[in-house]
Amino acid sequence: MANPSGSAASFRMAFGRRASEFGIVAWSPDGRWVAAAAGPELAGDGIIWVWRAGSGQCALREGHTGRILQIAWSPDSGTLASGSADRTVRLWDAASGRERHKLEGHSRSVLTVAWSPDGSTLASGSADNTVRLWDATSGRERHKLEGHSDSVLAVAWSPDGGTLASGSGDHTVRLWDAASGRERHRLEGHSGSVRGVEWSPDGGTLASGSNDHTVRLWDAATGRERHKLEGHLDWVRSVAWSPDSSTLASGSIDGTAWLWDAATGRERRRLEGHSGWVWSVAWSPDGSMLATGSDGNTVRLWDAASGRERHKLEGHSRPVQSVAWSRDGGTLASASADRTVRLWDAASGRERLTLQGRPKSVRSVAWSPDGRTLASGSADRTVRAVGCGQRPGASQAGRPLGPGAERGVVTEWQQVGQRLG
Repeated sequence: MANPSGSAASFRMAFGRRASEFGIVAWSPDGRWVAAAAGPELAGDGIIWVWRAGSGQCALREGHTGRILQIAWSPDSGTLASGSADRTVRLWDAASGRERHKLEGHSRSVLTVAWSPDGSTLASGSADNTVRLWDATSGRERHKLEGHSDSVLAVAWSPDGGTLASGSGDHTVRLWDAASGRERHRLEGHSGSVRGVEWSPDGGTLASGSNDHTVRLWDAATGRERHKLEGHLDWVRSVAWSPDSSTLASGSIDGTAWLWDAATGRERRRLEGHSGWVWSVAWSPDGSMLATGSDGNTVRLWDAASGRERHKLEGHSRPVQSVAWSRDGGTLASASADRTVRLWDAASGRERLTLQGRPKSVRSVAWSPDGRTLASGSADRTVRAVGCGQRPGASQAGRPLGPGAERGVVTEWQQVGQRLG
């Protein structure tokens, strides 16, 4: 149990302590904090590690008695939520490290947590087949959402915060009224577990990804299946909506990325050229280009309108596991198993900068909200941040923030696509 006074007992310095491996890394929306924990695929000790990004100062949040399975920052960056195998959710104060609330009610592991857009409510999905909505201020349970017959694997809020979507091992998606807790729609059609749900930016359409190798688009108002997107020959690993909600991009381990017309469900473009799995898809901020990163060691930039390959970005010597656009769309960052992060000029395709110095694979990259700092998470259990005003062609090692991201996925400051499964 956290010390209620928020003293050093509950927020103690952690430099010099050997880190466990981390599977999840989350940046606060304001870029001030970095949090990491074991995640669902790695053994863990129930501890969350938190760094102050400006100084690299590290501290611990302790209280869970089971492995941490999910962490998420509130929209205002003031609170960190954590879901655990100990069947609880905990809310932590960002500044003091004090445990604000211990949310109890689930009877099995808490697999996923998500904040409402206004930060007033937290949703948690559990292996007990339920979703619960919690009041973030009081810690009180507002609603227990029952209906799924298998574990709840994903939850996502609509942009206006009025509806919560949940995906489950029972092959269904459910839409819930956030105010009343009532089930609005049960979305059926998938033949495998639904591992990811993603709202279009305008909130009119929900995309769901499943083990059945398909993506489905659902009308958010009626719950009707608009389109079943078929064509990939293997699992769809990531999806991303275009900024104007007109197009969905999907990347698969079949080596292709597809662009789908959200209105008709028709394939707009099939993007071929990669020689390995497509791990990451990301839209430029203006929606004119799509970036894809692949097991084939390359990044490709595609013209969204024509489907033409604009640039093949070569330089990495091992698989590219993450790509992210700068806020102005002028620069693309890529992270690779070759232990480097590279920055590319989007207009010319030329490499601007190589960030070196990692002893192990770099798993993920993310830009700060102001676009001036890039952070990367690595298999060496460190997170590093580097300012991006260096001259082109320079090499930088980056500033270590402390133990970090073994097999981790940095939670992006911008929309760069959601991993499915």
